[in-house]
Amino acid sequence: MICWLTEICHLQLTIEPFSAPFPTFYKGISPRFSSESFLLLSLPHFRLFGESAKSCQHFKNQMEKNVLVLTCLLIVVTIFKNAVLSCSPDELVLVQMKGKFQAYALGCYLRARYGGFITSNPTEVEVLSASKKHCVLSSQSLTTALYAPDSNWEIVQDFPWQPIFAQYGNDTDKYLSQPFCPFADEETQRLSSEQMKNMENYEDLIYYWKENSGWDFKDLEDIETLYNTVRAEAKYGLNIPSWVQNYWNYMQYLHDLSFALKLKTKDQKRFRGGPLLEVTLDKMKKKASGELEKTKVIHYTTLGNNIAAFLSTMDVWNGLEPDSCATVLIELYKSEDSHFVRYLYLNSTTPEREPQQLHLLTIPGCTEYCPLDYILEYTHDRIPQNWEEECLNSLK
Repeated sequence: MICWLTEICHLQLTIEPFSAPFPTFYKGISPRFSSESFLLLSLPHFRLFGESAKSCQHFKNQMEKNVLVLTCLLIVVTIFKNAVLSCSPDELVLVQMKGKFQAYALGCYLRARYGGFITSNPTEVEVLSASKKHCVLSSQSLTTALYAPDSNWEIVQDFPWQPIFAQYGNDTDKYLSQPFCPFADEETQRLSSEQMKNMENYEDLIYYWKENSGWDFKDLEDIETLYNTVRAEAKYGLNIPSWVQNYWNYMQYLHDLSFALKLKTKDQKRFRGGPLLEVTLDKMKKKASGELEKTKVIHYTTLGNNIAAFLSTMDVWNGLEPDSCATVLIELYKSEDSHFVRYLYLNSTTPEREPQQLHLLTIPGCTEYCPLDYILEYTHDRIPQNWEEECLNSLK
């Protein structure tokens, strides 16, 4: 997901050093939640910090003293993943409810953090989402909290919800989805197959997993897929077989190794992260030139590996797979005739239960508040000029 908070601004360059002075506890949800949501909260692994379930106002009150007031532009990039689980229909309902609740909690956090900048005006926000059902629902859940109306925008009195217009891509959308790209896919498969040949130390363990799972591991990506499945089941409180638990750390290591191979080469980064990088930079340039005068927020919801790919194009990725709800905040500031950008990262695995911690991402060779012109120059060769044509070219 990507949210933009935008407004032409004048920022003094006596900016405080980076810090994350945010609340230690998040105790509240909105009373707009349905009875199913409160049933969900009664389960141990769905409870929020604290003993009470109040409104987002509690979260806002906790942050008011330390909130960072943004007056130019914010981009929030968040992924929502669709877990492949072996579970009953009732368990699946709870899993889906938790996913929507996590997105809502993230919206509450953003509303509290940037409450001094955004309003409840629905015309100041643009929402764009990948077309997958879980992305659409998560995007709607987040904007429900982020743009809960005040009295000026309420449709029904004391009912804190308003419709927000959203646009949806499709499966071939290169910006928010994960479309077929033969060049990148073949490169990943080649690297994965080559790495699999060097797994002599893990042969017995891989055979053990194969016998117990019934899977045929042809390359590291197959092990990665198995790990993602059992990790999702563990995350949602489902039972994990002992043959996985006994060697969990080994499976996690091979998963991380496999995932890193997807974004190892410059071309992989360009094809997978370049389009999303391009659209964010384009929006910042338009805002800086005055074309987006009324727009404050642009909220993108994206799929799968796109955040890792996006970060890798700027050389600020840590090499690990982001979890669902992982978020990049991109803040654009203006001072006199220059614009500066700050990148922050949220990667809580349970955003509905624990404090969000911001991590500063610094572009190599730059500072915390990096000139927009520097970023444009640094990334100019990391965006494909003709993505479709280049992607269709198979490896030589």
